[in-house]
Amino acid sequence: MVVPVLDDASVLRRCLASVAVQTVPVDEVIVVDNGSTDDSVAVALAAGATVLHEPVRGIAAAAARGYDAASGDLIARVDADSVLPPDWVDRALRAFEDPRVVAVTGPGRFRDLGPIPRAFWQLAYMRAYFVLMWLALARPPVFGSNTAFTRAAWTRVSARVERRDPALHDDVDLSLHLDPAWRVVVDPGLRAEISSDPLRDRRGLVVRTRKALHTLGSHGRAGLPWYRWFRRGFTMLRAPAIPSRAVGWPGATARTARAPGLPEHEPRLRGTDTTPGHHRDGDAAPTAASQ
Repeated sequence: MVVPVLDDASVLRRCLASVAVQTVPVDEVIVVDNGSTDDSVAVALAAGATVLHEPVRGIAAAAARGYDAASGDLIARVDADSVLPPDWVDRALRAFEDPRVVAVTGPGRFRDLGPIPRAFWQLAYMRAYFVLMWLALARPPVFGSNTAFTRAAWTRVSARVERRDPALHDDVDLSLHLDPAWRVVVDPGLRAEISSDPLRDRRGLVVRTRKALHTLGSHGRAGLPWYRWFRRGFTMLRAPAIPSRAVGWPGATARTARAPGLPEHEPRLRGTDTTPGHHRDGDAAPTAASQ
């Protein structure tokens, strides 16, 4: 479980407490401090988490630092303001019973809101994120406050994700780099409570939108929705369903180390020898939807 933090002591304690009471225990909790001046590090240490320090400011750099250090076959990512239900890990693991799945994600449920404001923002913010990014990416996006993916898939894309551009949206960037032949599942029942504070910051909402557009634009042709849909259709016609063991889960072998599909970036996609590339519905049915 990777949790990037920056002056998040006030919410981090509750987040880590929810991780500690999972019905399926988390093997390792990694808190990546991005330069906090409050008690975030002390809170993490008191909870028994491994604390790493990332000097490069930005959630992308901090999250990637944690992913790199993770030793488990599966990596979960939540934000410091995420509060998980006790069965979160158990539910996330179920998605990987389908051997084609390399990532599972779910929505956030805004807390500290009345019924009407919550319903509005779940639609106008949360559902809009998934629908609009699904259309733009030609696949489901991952949502960083509530997601899990295979470590092997991360290893395959880690050299290409952006770590230094603070103007990029790290969730969208990661989603862009996942191979189109790999399966990402959106499970509406995989829920995490998240803070409603960002909704009160109108400027922040504008900034997030700009980041998403900037991220798509920074990927050139590979970030163009029409091109991605073309490649997605081509992949569906030409490539078979790929078990996730093709990227190392479970029990990958040398002969299954590569998955077919069109490259995310020209000229090379797969492997770690590629040239480096440049953050929520409460009552939805628990049926998982996949790409």
